[in-house]
Amino acid sequence: MPSPSVEEIRHHVAIAGSLTDATSGRAIAGAIVEIVDPALQTLTREDGGFYFIDLPVGLYSLNVSAPSFNTRYGVVTGLTIAVQNTVEGRPIFDSKARVKLTPTALVGRVTRADNNQPIERAIVQLRWTTIQTLTDQEGRYTLSGLLSSASTVQASAKGFSTSIQKVVLTTGQETTANLSLSVTP
Repeated sequence: MPSPSVEEIRHHVAIAGSLTDATSGRAIAGAIVEIVDPALQTLTREDGGFYFIDLPVGLYSLNVSAPSFNTRYGVVTGLTIAVQNTVEGRPIFDSKARVKLTPTALVGRVTRADNNQPIERAIVQLRWTTIQTLTDQEGRYTLSGLLSSASTVQASAKGFSTSIQKVVLTTGQETTANLSLSVTP
C-alpha cells in the first residue's frame, strides 16, 4: 500500500501590522481589522499584531475598529495598504499598516485663578467615577480611553477650592477642559 504523500504548503504574509493606542502607545488586542475587497477580517493579537496571508500584489483598503471597547476609541477607515514583492519574491511591508487608534480623551491644564500659574499634583477626576490622574509640573493632565458621554470633570488641590466643569466626550476625539482653582481663605 503506497504511503500518502505530504504536500508542503508555504504561505506568504502579505500585510502585517500592529494596532496601538495613539496616546499611550499600548497595544490594542481584540480589535477588528478588515480588508474591504475582498472581504476578509482578522482580530488583533495580545501584542496588537495582525496579518493577512497570500494576497496578490495590489492595493487594499483597510478598516480598523475596536467595538469591544465600546466608545473608547475612534475608527480608521479607508486606509490604503500596498502589497508588493521584491524581485526575489520577498514581501515589502507597507509601514502604514502600523495603525494607531485615537482614544476618547480629556486633556487640559489646571491653573491658579489669581495668577494663571500651573498647579502641580492637582487631582483631576471624572465625577462619580474612580477615573482620575494628577497634573504634571505644567498643570497638564490627560485622561484617556474614556467612554464617550456627557460627563463632569473636577479638579482639586490642597489649599484650593474644587473646580467643576461639564464636558462632552466624543468617540475617538480629544476634548479640552482647562480648570482654574481659587485659593481657599
